[in-house]
Amino acid sequence: MLKSDLTTVLINGSPNRRGHTMEAVRAVLGLLPKATFHAYDLNVHSCDDCKLCRMRLACKHNDDMLTVFDALKKADTLIIATPVYFGAMTDALLRIINRFQQLFEAKFTHQKPFTTIQRLILISTTASHDPTMFDGVKLTTRLLEELFDVERTHTLTLGGTDTIQHITQTYKSQLERFKTHMSQ
Repeated sequence: MLKSDLTTVLINGSPNRRGHTMEAVRAVLGLLPKATFHAYDLNVHSCDDCKLCRMRLACKHNDDMLTVFDALKKADTLIIATPVYFGAMTDALLRIINRFQQLFEAKFTHQKPFTTIQRLILISTTASHDPTMFDGVKLTTRLLEELFDVERTHTLTLGGTDTIQHITQTYKSQLERFKTHMSQ
């Protein structure tokens, strides 16, 4: 279990709240954190590389990212949950992550880091049995580690999920090992 529900932010990239990805999240966490964001429910505009955040600490979009940023400022743990489609995170989740460009500019251009995250947790599923399907997700995770100066990262990738009924039954031992690893 996580140290404190109040300091954990979960961003769910799945369009299906009852799908395999969220089943894996519930198996690992039990209850969802209070600061749970469902990417497909958020009004988030894509970053269009206008360069405003490069010039000053601002973004031209006034949307739900402000709420996500407020939650991240208070967080010590960020959980990203996503199915993988064609080797990538979902489009709604990528819109959120692409808006982290503002945080990148704050840290590396303006030398004013936004926040640090002690722990980054990635939970990802895909229909494919090919482990390379997670390569893009793992690359994005490494970039987030650098952006947030993450102390510890936990990654759970589950392949072949479209051919099973329940994640918790099929991946029981892997989920238990992951929960044990996270608590260390």
